[in-house]
Amino acid sequence: TARSGSDLDCVAADVVIAEADIGEGRPEAALARLDVLLEEGAALPPSIAQMVFAQVAFLYRTLGRDADAIEAAERAVAAVQANGELPQQ
Repeated sequence: TARSGSDLDCVAADVVIAEADIGEGRPEAALARLDVLLEEGAALPPSIAQMVFAQVAFLYRTLGRDADAIEAAERAVAAVQANGELPQQ
């Protein structure tokens, strides 16, 4: 399903809020947001998903959730590979 621009803005805001939650010492709140982003990321356009998944991977790593970080990083790579907007080499 395609998302509207406002939905994509909400996704970006969720990433920023999760990062702020980590900075403010609220890891549980950050994890709740990150888990939803990871779950909903499949519905994002690949060009957006790759950025979201990469940031989610970084934040999971910051929280010491290595297995989740690896899963998110793998999804970022898959999104890059699925992104038809990238130039072919």
